[in-house]
Amino acid sequence: MKKILFAVLAIGLSAPALAQSEAEALFARYQAMERAFDPELVNLYCDTALIRNVRTYPDGQQRTLELPAPRYKELIRNVMPLAKAKGDVNSYTEVTFAQEGGNTRINATRYWAAAGMRSASWKN
Repeated sequence: MKKILFAVLAIGLSAPALAQSEAEALFARYQAMERAFDPELVNLYCDTALIRNVRTYPDGQQRTLELPAPRYKELIRNVMPLAKAKGDVNSYTEVTFAQEGGNTRINATRYWAAAGMRSASWKN
């Protein structure tokens, strides 16, 4: 099973070098699992990743968050039932796929409808 090394949630993720079509399929799988509120989504994250997220709030303020993957996975497992109960979903725009060394980085802007907030990728 391919694992996603999330360098960023927003989404900026890195996976072992993949063909564009494989990277697109992996991201589509991530989105499908997210929309299905599937807690197994956390298994797509690499345990050694550091999740970086730049949130842009409706008033224009930005906040950067960093979490190690194990902590982020725990957070997702805890909030997934709450998100499901609220029908809280995300949408993604500006999705790009780029080869970086032996990895494929997938960047996107996530829109969190419930909070009216966008998260844009943070590039290392």
